[in-house]
Amino acid sequence: MTEVYIGNIFKTIRKKRGLTISDAAGTDVDRSFISKFENGRSDISMSRLILILKNIGMTLSEFSEQISRDKNDLVPLLTKIGEAFYQEKYDWLRELRSIQQTFWIQTHNKVYKLNVILISSILTSVDNKEIKQEDIGFIVDYLFDVGEWQKYEYQLFSKIINVLPVRVIDQYLNIAIKKYPTIDSSIQISVIKALENRIVLSLEEDIDDGKYWYQKLLSLDMPEGEAYLVIKRRLLFGMLDIKNSQNKENGIHLVQSEIKLLNQIGFHKMADYHKKTISVVC
Repeated sequence: MTEVYIGNIFKTIRKKRGLTISDAAGTDVDRSFISKFENGRSDISMSRLILILKNIGMTLSEFSEQISRDKNDLVPLLTKIGEAFYQEKYDWLRELRSIQQTFWIQTHNKVYKLNVILISSILTSVDNKEIKQEDIGFIVDYLFDVGEWQKYEYQLFSKIINVLPVRVIDQYLNIAIKKYPTIDSSIQISVIKALENRIVLSLEEDIDDGKYWYQKLLSLDMPEGEAYLVIKRRLLFGMLDIKNSQNKENGIHLVQSEIKLLNQIGFHKMADYHKKTISVVC
């Protein structure tokens, strides 16, 4: 999982209890693995996690409660989930989903259930399984009931937008756009990504909707230091042109240019992803 999300928290708890890496490893786990896990250089299976938790005198239920006290601590996990999809780490995502499901069963903390649904939504194109209506309802109810959104809700919304009803998406996008000038730049990025994903949805359904939301996207000031978002904005413009038969050639040329630029700045997986997207759009 992520170094911030699991390994680092495990390390903090171990040190607070005055335990060494050797204590955590016990007789069944290599000390070097514990070090790598704590520093985010190695993922961990559920069975091994339960084993090393036992070695530091903690149950899985206690540990899952500990890491869910502030849901904004889970924001790095959501980022990692998105990165894993671009990198085609599907088995890693399935293992993570299994762990989150176990945490949900142990604690009934809604955040874990939301993470399970999010990962399943990301894997729909890979596993060919649709999200259950009851799970979609769970997300819609959560977003409504939670009241004032924090970083976690904004990022969750931006990533799970593809399975939500259009009326729900548009309602929350309009609210987010109104709040945009007053929210933190890290949250602004999630709003921009949600808009991008809404435009992508329109490519399959209603191109006029796509144009409408693209104009909304243009109206927002871009957070400093986020050059790749400018590239993605131009990619979307190119895709909208491709769907417009009169501008198709211009659109293809623009998208190909931006994909080339993504490769030049080292965003190779993202470039590959958009190559696949353009083949579907065309």
